[in-house]
Amino acid sequence: MARMGGPALEPGRLMPGMGAAEDVVSAVLHLASPAGQFVTGQARALDGGFLIS
Repeated sequence: MARMGGPALEPGRLMPGMGAAEDVVSAVLHLASPAGQFVTGQARALDGGFLIS
């Protein structure tokens, strides 16, 4: 199992709780709408800011 650590776990970076479906609905609606018709091959991180690349 991978060990979690690094800048993502610094105080003030963590979200105040677990996310819900309502937290990602705007991204899903965008991709499903005509506005998202040219978005292809994208990896979207919907992780509350945990991923640091």
